[in-house]
Amino acid sequence: MAGVLHLIRQVESGEDPTHAVEQLALLERIRHAAGAAQLRIMLGLETTRRAEQGTPADRTPAGLAAEVGLATRASAGSASRRLGLARTLREDLPHCDLLHAAGLMDEATAAQVVIALAPLGRMDRLRADQDLAAELPALTWAQAGKRARAIAYALDPEAAVRAAARAAADRYVTTRPAPDCMVRLTALLPVKEGVAVHAALIKAAAAPRPPEDERTRSQVMADTLVEPVTGRSSAAISVEVGLIMTDRAMLDGADDPATVPGYGPIPAPLARALVLGATPGDGAAAQGCREASVWLRRLYTDPETGELAAIDARRRSVTGIVRRLVVWRDGTCRVPYCDAPIRHVDHIDPYAQGGVTSADNAVGMCEAHNYAMEAPGFARHLDRDGVLTVITPTGTRHTSPPRKATG
Repeated sequence: MAGVLHLIRQVESGEDPTHAVEQLALLERIRHAAGAAQLRIMLGLETTRRAEQGTPADRTPAGLAAEVGLATRASAGSASRRLGLARTLREDLPHCDLLHAAGLMDEATAAQVVIALAPLGRMDRLRADQDLAAELPALTWAQAGKRARAIAYALDPEAAVRAAARAAADRYVTTRPAPDCMVRLTALLPVKEGVAVHAALIKAAAAPRPPEDERTRSQVMADTLVEPVTGRSSAAISVEVGLIMTDRAMLDGADDPATVPGYGPIPAPLARALVLGATPGDGAAAQGCREASVWLRRLYTDPETGELAAIDARRRSVTGIVRRLVVWRDGTCRVPYCDAPIRHVDHIDPYAQGGVTSADNAVGMCEAHNYAMEAPGFARHLDRDGVLTVITPTGTRHTSPPRKATG
């Protein structure tokens, strides 16, 4: 396999455009085929770990998703989804599996088909797989998903109705950082409610406004979404915003970027404005933010290393202060390649074995990785410099340097 990588590294673009296009197409097939090979290797590793641990067929061996994720530079959640995809392709969608292995279909397309056909029984999935096979190489992942859903609805419409009812129970709202100090707010809703929300926002944006209101249609829709949720137009809300910054950025006007936990870096001038109680921007949205009651918890960092050094004493309580410090210091799960939210803060050296309860002896982890560390063969170590080392059952070592709290 290392030889294959070496060969690919030697590929150069020639002067012949036809040859260049052919190379691009072939490399794309190789990329897809390599992904399919990864899925096969994952299944082989699963078989090995299942035999070692005596894991029942309906359960995933302990630590497998974390082990796969570390090897593929992905989170345990992402690895778990790929394992599920691999099982379904092998067991229920043999034609899709062959197309993927041949590099004629990418993993995103395969995932869309698997999701669309999930409500069906196994025999219907096999039939749908056969019906789709001839079409898939020419479809985008979105087109493949739509076509697969249409086939699934025709084969078993009642199953689709039941799946929709179950999916409604999984509705959620998430946020993700976006450029320029913005966030993307995403809601997964049943189709009726989702369409109704969007229609209401469009209606609000189309309503007459005073001449002095210079907001765009999109801005009105965004503000209309925020107002009833926060209640800022009637009752002030109280929220706490963590702000991590160096002392020189806070006091000396330095340009060291600050960090808002749960979001990411922000420019130093904006951080200082937040400390002073100011809000960037003008108009109704900014006024609404000023009306809200916002507690700003300040954390200071070492100006040289950027690592979290102390926590502001205001509103401090002894209970939970170490956990809060670790969560804000680490930001997300400390296991390499994982950006999942921190759900567990654990001792590295167990308390029962003399480990102290301090930030220097604790790391933040997502739920999946915290449980994975309890699986046979896993170990972790935190050195004095804050470097976390995770050792997998094969003896492979993966390191995670300390997170810079600012910048």
